[in-house]
Amino acid sequence: MEIKNFSWRSVQCVCQDFYAKIFTMNLTTILIWVAQAIADRLYQTRRCTYRVNFANAFSKMKHIIARLLLGLASQELVTALVLTMAASVEAVRPDRVAPRKMKPAKIQGFHPNFKRCR
Repeated sequence: MEIKNFSWRSVQCVCQDFYAKIFTMNLTTILIWVAQAIADRLYQTRRCTYRVNFANAFSKMKHIIARLLLGLASQELVTALVLTMAASVEAVRPDRVAPRKMKPAKIQGFHPNFKRCR
């Protein structure tokens, strides 16, 4: 979610970025709750259980959040968003024992006008 990457350096802008990301994450979680109920019905006949992929849902939400806040989003748009979230699922494998092979983290590059806040 890159919560620690801010768009400006002033305290007020950092607070706005932080709270905007937290609000977006909470709203995404609420919509995932609805999408998970739909996904449970869609995939109930399959062998594995499935859960909605949060990263994909958050990515879809970032494109819609401005319309939601401005009141420009229709009910059809929100319904399409929830159905898209319900379609991007991943299988839950409860008895997985293979450890992950962790690669060293690469430092992501930032926009040249802004430096990382420390």
